[in-house]
Amino acid sequence: MALLTDLIGAHDNLDEEPMFLNHTHNILGVVISFMVLTWICALLRLYTRLFIVKSPWWDDFFMVLAVATTSAGSISICLSTAAGFGQHFVLLGEAKMAEYLRIFYIANATYPSSAGFIKLALLFQYLRLYERGTRLWYITVGTIIIVSGWCIAYGFLAWVPTVPVEAYWNLAIPATRYAFGSLSVDTFVATYTSLTATNMILDMIILAIPAPLLLYNKTSSRKSRWALVGLFSVGSMASIFSIWRLASIVETRAATSPTFDPTWYGPTPIVLAALEVDVATICAALPVFWPVLSQIDMSQILVTHEVKVTLEHRRLSTGGTENDPDDDGIELQRSKSGLQAQSSRGYYEDPYVAQQVNPFKEAEEFGSRAEVKNTSQGTSHSRKESLKGIVRVRPTGSFA
Repeated sequence: MALLTDLIGAHDNLDEEPMFLNHTHNILGVVISFMVLTWICALLRLYTRLFIVKSPWWDDFFMVLAVATTSAGSISICLSTAAGFGQHFVLLGEAKMAEYLRIFYIANATYPSSAGFIKLALLFQYLRLYERGTRLWYITVGTIIIVSGWCIAYGFLAWVPTVPVEAYWNLAIPATRYAFGSLSVDTFVATYTSLTATNMILDMIILAIPAPLLLYNKTSSRKSRWALVGLFSVGSMASIFSIWRLASIVETRAATSPTFDPTWYGPTPIVLAALEVDVATICAALPVFWPVLSQIDMSQILVTHEVKVTLEHRRLSTGGTENDPDDDGIELQRSKSGLQAQSSRGYYEDPYVAQQVNPFKEAEEFGSRAEVKNTSQGTSHSRKESLKGIVRVRPTGSFA
């Protein structure tokens, strides 16, 4: 049985041209840029949910966990550049090798956790769209169960790759090794390949679940459909990164072929793992906060009013009360929105918020129509004046 330690320096690859992500400045530039963008989108989403819509739920909880774990992984990747990440493993020396493996332990462990958390955030977000008991609702719940099991299983294997854990970066310690901590080449390669392959499959399933909203909803406006196409395009980038990562792992057999050189062959799949979760987080955040930002631009809202005024003189009054003869008996009811919106178990009952949930809701026309009646003695005549106008509210297409 071939061991990883036997493959260190087994083949001379020192003359190979470095890849784009083998350079420290490229690693830092890509990872930090996406991490900052992810934080901006995540904070805007959480602000919208907590302070504007005031309806946080489980999807927001998993969003926080996803951002925390992927940030820890991204920071670990950046720190690993000082420990030889991007260079040849055989040239590092034992001290640097141990230092790199200690930092890489965090980056490797946070990946299945962050990938699982962001998948759960998206799936719980889907539950806010589908009515309980429908086929898509049951499909989403079933996928949540599968993803939860996947996250727990690979999360445990990544966080506890050896017993004791410190044996992961100190090979001199006698330990029980398995999965990510195994020294067997076949076990090591199979673990990384299965993780990436199953993650890719789950990404595609999650991306496909809301597809019926786009394909079979014929009443949606063209703008709403194109908006969802754009959202799917952003989400598909996460799947593309996952496929690319799988191809890279298969090509080098998880950095073991032609020689075990994790710091040289590892940058591409490791950075792609961080980008995959970052893009998925951005995709989950955009539908929540973007409609709110778009409404800040007043040019996006066309406001006119339709008012119809009728003046009539009659001998008898058909309205009024004992205390106020001129009372027409009409009362205005305040709309439930903003602070007065109430939600049960995280679902939307308020009309304003419910409109933002459905990405295919057509533009609605809201008008104010007033009729003024003046009753006095004399002959009956009427005068009508009209000022045309419509309040047109653009569909937000939000998952808020």
